[in-house]
Amino acid sequence: MRYRAVLFDVDGTIVDSQRAVLKAFEKVLGELGLPAPDAQLKESALRGPGLRVLEGLGVKNAKEVGLRWGEYCAQEEKQLFPGIARVLRELREAGVQLGIVTSRTACETEMDPPVKSVLPMFDARVCAGETSRPKPAPDPVLLCLHRLGARAEETLYIGDSPTDQQSALAAGVDFALAVWGARDASMHAKYFPQCPEDVLSIARIPTRQFA
Repeated sequence: MRYRAVLFDVDGTIVDSQRAVLKAFEKVLGELGLPAPDAQLKESALRGPGLRVLEGLGVKNAKEVGLRWGEYCAQEEKQLFPGIARVLRELREAGVQLGIVTSRTACETEMDPPVKSVLPMFDARVCAGETSRPKPAPDPVLLCLHRLGARAEETLYIGDSPTDQQSALAAGVDFALAVWGARDASMHAKYFPQCPEDVLSIARIPTRQFA
């Protein structure tokens, strides 16, 4: 089938931000007098949402600290995954609606230069705090579908984590695992694109020659 709407996660899918997120997280924990995160806590930090991670650590002013975490992360160098910007343009030119469903807050999304550079190509976005239940619940994906006026059976969601996969499946949306950014390529998905350009063939968009 040809998908009429394609939704994207941000971290690990659009932007390569793992190092930046963890470095900023460690800086925040250090300021709070907390020990450096272990492997399990790092994984939680990468999956987000950050506010819930901080609340789980018992941070009293979690919202304020979360904003500082986002500011530190924005200061760290990040970049779009190679090819993602051109893929977004190809999809948009083919008439596919584009949406973002992310565990970042709106502020964290808008203040990040690499993400900001591609935001105009998206028709809708859903960020952390816009639904009462975050991913892995279906609510963020369903809200994005509502904003796009898209149907679940004609929509593809591309993400890199189990929470992305669970949210997509619960919403009745096909899921593609962004292998180029995923830390675990063994999870269930309908598609396993190895690079952003593979999304074009999945969406049945004629592939142009990429430089």
